[in-house]
Amino acid sequence: MKRVSSMETSPKRIYYVDWLRVLAVLALFPFHAGQIYNDEVAFYVKDTISNPIIKGINSFIYIWHMPFFMFLAGIGSYYALRFRTGKQYLLERFKRLFIPLVFGTVVLIPPLTYIRMFGNPNKVWPKGFSFNAIPGFDKSYFGYYPDFFNGIYPNGNFEWGHLWFLAYLFTFSIIALPIFLYLKSEKGKWVIEWLAKVVMKSPRIFLFFIPIALIEVFLRQAYPNMQNLISDWANFLMFITVFIYGFIMMSDEKFGEAIDRHWKAAMIVGLLIVIALSGVFAGRIQTGLNEDIFYIVEMILRGISIWFCIIGFLGFGKRFLNRGGNFIKYASKAALPVYIIHLPIVAIVGFYVIKFGLPVMIQYLAIVTVSLISSVVLYEVVVRRFDFVRIVFGLKKRV
Repeated sequence: MKRVSSMETSPKRIYYVDWLRVLAVLALFPFHAGQIYNDEVAFYVKDTISNPIIKGINSFIYIWHMPFFMFLAGIGSYYALRFRTGKQYLLERFKRLFIPLVFGTVVLIPPLTYIRMFGNPNKVWPKGFSFNAIPGFDKSYFGYYPDFFNGIYPNGNFEWGHLWFLAYLFTFSIIALPIFLYLKSEKGKWVIEWLAKVVMKSPRIFLFFIPIALIEVFLRQAYPNMQNLISDWANFLMFITVFIYGFIMMSDEKFGEAIDRHWKAAMIVGLLIVIALSGVFAGRIQTGLNEDIFYIVEMILRGISIWFCIIGFLGFGKRFLNRGGNFIKYASKAALPVYIIHLPIVAIVGFYVIKFGLPVMIQYLAIVTVSLISSVVLYEVVVRRFDFVRIVFGLKKRV
């Protein structure tokens, strides 16, 4: 992984990044199915029963998942810019991110908010946002659709749901492009070379957690998880930080060498912290600490766990997943469309499955399984085969 400052004519496929991206998309199925049984967060569909095991699984995934997704996107930007100019990169980002964002927001998100209208207001909005679900709601979907544009969440129905990821990533791509181009240039190479020398002094690769932890400590309480781009500074700064980290970590082989040396320790420590934090919150365990002290400790531990898990998963992927084949070739192309369509399918499947009154874990596994199969089938039958549909889902036309 030598430093490259000039534009290359063709991309080099890094299979372990494809595998990690696909696995990250797959993790969303148990996560979003689990939100149906989490009584502490808002979701489009809610069962009457909360399950601590499922809440623990969700807490475990939540802490590291989206930062890791953003980190992988930063890696993708590094390799994209190895064979694209800045203008070509922005055009590609527009096609791959902005077009699916607009399409998904007006076509795929309204069914989610429509389903929410049928829920118990105190269930779908456990924090008190009960005005988005209406007892006795009986409008048809097409009768409701104009109401989707009536006010912006949380004071109305209009939202971009899980597609916030596309909005943030498109924004980060624009903001970070001058930084990336500078780091690739002769003038900016000193930054990468200096950082590479730093990480070679073991174990300084771990110190990259510090900006993440500081953001969590000073901003997380003031800016909780709104994901609305304009008043979400904790997420915004943390995500763009790990996005830029992803680019930097691919810019010199010394970063990869440092990760190769330390990924096992990072994964163990990171996962232990994640498990501990998940247990505390899912089980509502009382730590005995002063509330302010606990908050600071929690945010520092979050920062450590995010970065350590990123290092651990990346090193694991390099060691065990760097292999090609027909499956990963197919799955890597399907990852973005499946991400875009998975949440409406999870919500619709969940809406009907919970009506059967089966044991919670059977319901949960059924929702995950049926949603995953349905998403892949929909991708294969509808998205993959038609050029117009491919375009609005961020794919290129068929060759």
